[in-house]
Amino acid sequence: YNPREAAELAARTISTGSRVAFLFGSEKNGLSAEELRVAHAIVTVPTEKLFFSLNLAQAVLLIAYEWSAAQSSTRPQERTGDKQRDSQEMAATGKQLEALFSFWEHALWQTRFFRTGGNAEERSGRPAAAMAKLRALLMRAQPSSGEVGLLHGSLIALFKPKAPARENRQPESIKEGGDTTM
Repeated sequence: YNPREAAELAARTISTGSRVAFLFGSEKNGLSAEELRVAHAIVTVPTEKLFFSLNLAQAVLLIAYEWSAAQSSTRPQERTGDKQRDSQEMAATGKQLEALFSFWEHALWQTRFFRTGGNAEERSGRPAAAMAKLRALLMRAQPSSGEVGLLHGSLIALFKPKAPARENRQPESIKEGGDTTM
């Protein structure tokens, strides 16, 4: 996202009752790989090739300016947010996302999706790279709390099935005398 897009996304997210934070890295090193890994979105500032970096104060000022502009262009009822919003619409929390990714990775190891063959470097690098891609894929979608709950629950059902389904189990519409013709 560029700064304007990020500020507009933040304003929309806040209007659903969710919280937003902008994290800035140090001037020398920027954000760490771990900080980037858990970020929901990455903001980059387009710059001239000869002047490819901003100092921290300039970056904060630019984001603050765009945030202020996004807030003033948001209608008042959107700015305050509806406190009665359904949790299904709220952005997923970091805790929900981490629980999902933790379970997902554990399940992939248990099902041997991540094979244990090869040398130590291959064993540690491939699963980490795969999880980073899965994380990036899901984070680009900006899932809601309800969506993350649905995905997490469906993964649990797939990886930890309860009892085998009965052979003659019928959908509710058939049980209630619904039309079964195809």
